[in-house]
Amino acid sequence: SPKFMAENSDAKYSLNHATQIRRQPGSVFKPIVYTSALREDRNLTPFSLIECGPFTYTDPWTGNTWSPRGMGGCGAGEMMQLKDCLRRSINTASARLIVNHTSPRKVVELASNMGIKSRLQAVPALALGSSEVVPIEMVSAFGTFANNGEHVDYHYINKIEDRTGSNLNYRHRQYEKHKYLPPEINSVVKAMMVNVVEIGRASCR
Repeated sequence: SPKFMAENSDAKYSLNHATQIRRQPGSVFKPIVYTSALREDRNLTPFSLIECGPFTYTDPWTGNTWSPRGMGGCGAGEMMQLKDCLRRSINTASARLIVNHTSPRKVVELASNMGIKSRLQAVPALALGSSEVVPIEMVSAFGTFANNGEHVDYHYINKIEDRTGSNLNYRHRQYEKHKYLPPEINSVVKAMMVNVVEIGRASCR
């Protein structure tokens, strides 16, 4: 924070972990994969059954195989509703979505439109958040969900207040908005994410 930097002279040499590092987002990236799948496959709904058991993808060009872990206890041939796959963060379900219901290229395109500027690898493992991003890019992308499917690039606001708390020398700017998610899909994904927080893997219960 500015206060900490003012009080600690060495702070200017430290990294800003919101804007200056890169990390694999992991399962945090999955809502973008689910959104892409729902956009590309209009027959897909939160109640659609998705196979969640063991999964192996074979690259048609190289013959290399990829078998993600994280089946959530699902056995071979077992099915689970899409919303529950996200709630339980089932890796094999996410892998099937990116291969069978959308594509790595489509996911990369959507993620870019939603605010992720880092270069993402268009491979099936992207379904599990394998490509490194800057943390603030994920905040920007999730802001698209919060903004009813409209993306606005993140920006910084420096506010100056007088002793009474009045704002000085600050003018509100209008930022360009881009509509990337249909309202019905955005609402569905938001409801699924609420489910994650209330009764899923992110629940504190």
